[in-house]
Amino acid sequence: MEKEEKLKEFAIVEFPEEEVNGSIPLGIISTTWLVEENCETYCLWPSYIKNASEREKIIVNRLSLDKAKCDKCYVNVVYSSSHYQNAINKLKLLEKASNIPLM
Repeated sequence: MEKEEKLKEFAIVEFPEEEVNGSIPLGIISTTWLVEENCETYCLWPSYIKNASEREKIIVNRLSLDKAKCDKCYVNVVYSSSHYQNAINKLKLLEKASNIPLM
């Protein structure tokens, strides 16, 4: 995704450092979780939230994270949308097309 392009509220990101057997996992995040450092894009991943439905609630409602408890993961943004459902639909298409695991 072009760095100059303005990201919308939700992003589908690749987690290249989590690659398993040639597959790079994808996930939907709030763009508020993204940080730029040294021209690289990172995601503040709330590893302290173990429940997927709780994490989804935080994403959908764009709630603040406890940044001190987050892991910083290198990511590649592959898509962004103003609507969470559009991001879900795109993620399903990407997963189906490539058998990529979801985060």
